[in-house]
Amino acid sequence: MASPAHERLPARHSTHQLEAFSKQRFRTLFCEPLFLVRDESAPDYGADLSIEALVSDGKRPTNIRRLIQLKATSKAANVRGVYKINIKIHNIHYMINSHSSFYCAYSAQADRLYYRSSMSVFEELQQCGRIPSHKRFLSVGFWQELDTREVAEIHRRMLEFAEGVKAIEQLYASDDYGEVIFGKYRMPPEPHEVTGVYACRLDEFGNLIRLEHELWLHAFGSIPRGYEVFHKNGMMLDNRRINLGLRPVDPRKYSVGIFPTLDENINARNILRVILQGEEAKLEEAETPEPAVFWDVVRALQKQGMSMMRDDVEAYKSDCRKLLRMDL
Repeated sequence: MASPAHERLPARHSTHQLEAFSKQRFRTLFCEPLFLVRDESAPDYGADLSIEALVSDGKRPTNIRRLIQLKATSKAANVRGVYKINIKIHNIHYMINSHSSFYCAYSAQADRLYYRSSMSVFEELQQCGRIPSHKRFLSVGFWQELDTREVAEIHRRMLEFAEGVKAIEQLYASDDYGEVIFGKYRMPPEPHEVTGVYACRLDEFGNLIRLEHELWLHAFGSIPRGYEVFHKNGMMLDNRRINLGLRPVDPRKYSVGIFPTLDENINARNILRVILQGEEAKLEEAETPEPAVFWDVVRALQKQGMSMMRDDVEAYKSDCRKLLRMDL
């Protein structure tokens, strides 16, 4: 029984206890030799902790870091085993600006930690559509448990991601490289459906060159006519060498547009076939195409995300001169 003197001391709120337990639990998982954990110093605008990856059995820090927003709940999971926690909407926008940051939720009942990437929470917010101005919170579900195996995987992904970023920065450090573009591209027959994102540059001639295209050339050499570099896991910004492969180009991916006359439309289709198939192209009968049609087709393909370097364009021109008798 507490004495009267003790009763006159300030009470410790249960949320303070939860916060302390959650940080203690977090630090027991994200510990040496894999990680250093730091409290984010005031003023705190939305991140509670940061983790830094260690290497060489904990002997060397890397400055490879992630920000974490730590939440805690004493409530039970729902019938699907999901813990629901309210997160401020402005905090979601704040956390997404730090790459690879994540939210971590501590369940007092289970004495376990769960996590979600900030990107996945942001995507969930985007799916809600227009949010009323008075709504300040998003109810976010947590179910992915954090254990020692998952922490080791986070460590591996952090190091791998940092190596990829460094390689890209080194590749494009030159001022001559041009503009790096991140964009969405759409594919027929459902033009409203966004299928992915890509990174590319524009060279001095306006040719669009996909990042994975250039990385393949650096690592493996030339790309055969009619083939394209693709991402094995479907993640179009995951440009690790092990994730890149070659596959035949599907001509149904690209539209050459609609031209005023029948001959121009036939010529545009023929030019596309020559670009994709070279001397093996099966051509329709038509008058000799005007040079403008060639450039219309090339730019249409580039706008739809087809990568081509200057040497590629010169090869296309050469084949069109030979096979279509074009004056290029």
